[in-house]
Amino acid sequence: MLTAHDFTNDVASEIADFKRNFNLAAATDLLYTKPDGERVGFMDVVIEGGGVKGIAAIGALYALEECGLRFRKIAGTSAGALNAAFLACAGRSAAEHRTAQLLRILANIDFLHFADGGDDAQAVVRLLTLPDSDSALETFMNRAKTTVAMLRNLNEVILRLGLNPGGRLKSFLCQEFETLNKGEAFTVGALRRKWRRDAIMINGEYLEQDFQVVVSDISHRRKAVFPLDLEDYVRDSNAVLIADLVRASASIPMFFSPFRLGDFSTVPENLRAPVSTCFVDGFIVSNFPLSLFDVSDFARPPQCPTFGLTIEDDSAQTATQEIDNFVKLGLAVFQTASQHGDKGYVHNNPQNAVRIIHISNRIRRNNQDRFVSAIDFALSDSDKIQLFHNGVRAVLDKLATWNFHDYIRRYRH
Repeated sequence: MLTAHDFTNDVASEIADFKRNFNLAAATDLLYTKPDGERVGFMDVVIEGGGVKGIAAIGALYALEECGLRFRKIAGTSAGALNAAFLACAGRSAAEHRTAQLLRILANIDFLHFADGGDDAQAVVRLLTLPDSDSALETFMNRAKTTVAMLRNLNEVILRLGLNPGGRLKSFLCQEFETLNKGEAFTVGALRRKWRRDAIMINGEYLEQDFQVVVSDISHRRKAVFPLDLEDYVRDSNAVLIADLVRASASIPMFFSPFRLGDFSTVPENLRAPVSTCFVDGFIVSNFPLSLFDVSDFARPPQCPTFGLTIEDDSAQTATQEIDNFVKLGLAVFQTASQHGDKGYVHNNPQNAVRIIHISNRIRRNNQDRFVSAIDFALSDSDKIQLFHNGVRAVLDKLATWNFHDYIRRYRH
């Protein structure tokens, strides 16, 4: 079993060396001195979805905290929503170091455990994540086995609209969030009460905290941002579990059954929309919602930056992708749809590119470069640690050239 030390030991000296010359006051204007005298600065963060690659985002969040930065507003999609939720719910005060708790919870996840559709469903996942072999015959055989395994699951997919019902994922989320909330269900209301109870005051104003996840409402063909849009679906948003929001945002089409409003753990009387309202993975509509916390009021520049964490291939072959099975075809279609708007927002607003932290999903496995996919559920301990380190180093590279005041002068006036 991995420990936090396994992840952080090899990068501790790099972070310590970096911090000697790091000027926290140049990174953000939202600064706070904790009761123990430690000086921290606040930022907002948006975490891209990426399946199991989300471990790299934890590395980035850890490095930001080690450098003295903390998180005011937090958002994400799919796996990014999962990381965002744990980050929002962990700890008491927003000034606390919270990623150590994320490591404890997420480092040793057996991702295959969430494939709760039976042995055939797990077989599909294992086969889909096999790398192409140098042998054409072996590659052909693996693809043939994948096709057969998918056909064996066809009846389940038709009946429940997905390989896996997703119950284990929700149970895991409920259990871990309850642990963070001292045995009580972690609802939207509980999170808001925590923010009020442990509020931080800076320059005479209470720190405004926020947490949002992106969900695809395919019944109404719209993007939903939760908890912001919950009032369209329920009468009392405070009664909704945080786990329900994450489960809805991470409902990978075909892999998980859609999550319906009737599946929310709240009384029927609280539902405003039809119980059949169907939610799937937020990455269909916005996998990298960088604009979520942006404001257009240039008369009052932001007090802190919003960083976006994106995990992507840095290989020369990323411009094209071989589509050789139905799952890859479906993912490619969804990725094109979801990234079109996000990439357009970044492309059309040059101030956005400078606040994106690009994290590589490249790892070394058997002396060869590999690029971890969103559904690479058979990650080894070494793979997880390498992804974590990629996140750490991406943050150090970004902060080495980041200056919030230069950003304001250049883009906000």
